[in-house]
Amino acid sequence: MQSHAPAPLFPDPGPDAWATRAEKELGISSTELSFLKLSNGKSLAPYYKKLYLEESKIQDIHKVQKKQAGFLSIAPVYELSQLQYVIDRVKENWADEILVNLENWPMADLANLGETISRNPGIPFHFQFDITDFQSRLSLYNSGKGWSFDPIMQWMCGQGPYETSLSILTSIIKETHSPTFTPLEISAQRLLDGKVDSIQELSLTVAALVTYLDYFTDQGLSAATVFKRISYSIQVGNCYIQEISKLRALRVLIHRVASYYNLPISAPEPFIKGRFSLPNEPAGSDYFNLAHMSCQAMSMTVGGCDAMVMVPFSQQPNQNRHMQIELSLNIPLILRNEVLQDRVGDPSAGSYLIDTATLELAESAWSRFLEIEEQGGLIPCYESGSLQKVR
Repeated sequence: MQSHAPAPLFPDPGPDAWATRAEKELGISSTELSFLKLSNGKSLAPYYKKLYLEESKIQDIHKVQKKQAGFLSIAPVYELSQLQYVIDRVKENWADEILVNLENWPMADLANLGETISRNPGIPFHFQFDITDFQSRLSLYNSGKGWSFDPIMQWMCGQGPYETSLSILTSIIKETHSPTFTPLEISAQRLLDGKVDSIQELSLTVAALVTYLDYFTDQGLSAATVFKRISYSIQVGNCYIQEISKLRALRVLIHRVASYYNLPISAPEPFIKGRFSLPNEPAGSDYFNLAHMSCQAMSMTVGGCDAMVMVPFSQQPNQNRHMQIELSLNIPLILRNEVLQDRVGDPSAGSYLIDTATLELAESAWSRFLEIEEQGGLIPCYESGSLQKVR
């Protein structure tokens, strides 16, 4: 007697069922239905299941994602008059660390800055500066936890030559014993003029990483040491799913690079900082920026950022600067204390839509990175003018 397996209680409707139902209910053809389109031009379907995905690739994504829960909130300081106010906010647990942007600071303020830092030894400071300021202010920067400094990208933006800075950085990395000090922060958004293009940003980030690895390993440093001294700055926009996927794709790409240096999967430990992308809204639209920042901050935490670098929600000069910073700092507080977003290591694990988008972005960015490598690497590609064609 032939036996038959019982019919499933909830049979799989198939990937086309959504479009069929939408056509029926909306009265339009499936070709008129639109969903999320990624930076590589491919549109994502609205329906994904595990059985439609390649299991080994999904596992490769998950095993390199951030597993430790929590994220840091980094408060900005743009001028000396803001410094003590922001230090007080950190002491009150409004933020965790401070980023001092020294790109436009007068030399006269640096002595006061050094004194203030010495009086607050428990506060973690980061410093952001121009390549032209690097040597003259080096003694001050030694007191920080890390630097927002990317000499190659800054050179490509016309700030000055990078060779001397790389030589000094080699000595600093060799002499540094602090496990948390990161003197390099790869920030490809400097080259994108504020535009958020996931494929471009990812491919340029990987190209810069490989350039630094090649240089420093030629100077006698191990690849594992170099990875520990680099952090990554990523600009996050408002396309929620794509931005989450971009952040996860970056970890995939960093670990792929590490595998070429025969490093174990635990070795890179990338530290990723999310940067906000605020539109140029007209005066009077400042509070819309808080909405933009809230969406972007959620993408950062779901996508696995280790830290978010806060900015004032308004760029209007007549606004109270302290209030601008304080309202912005409310965003990570809400994500922690009300959304409890700091209690999960990889919140988007198990979303087949996001896994698919992560794979698409990672493979497209890797292909573009290989185009750059085929033309000699990031620096020769830029010097020949062919980088614009690749982008």
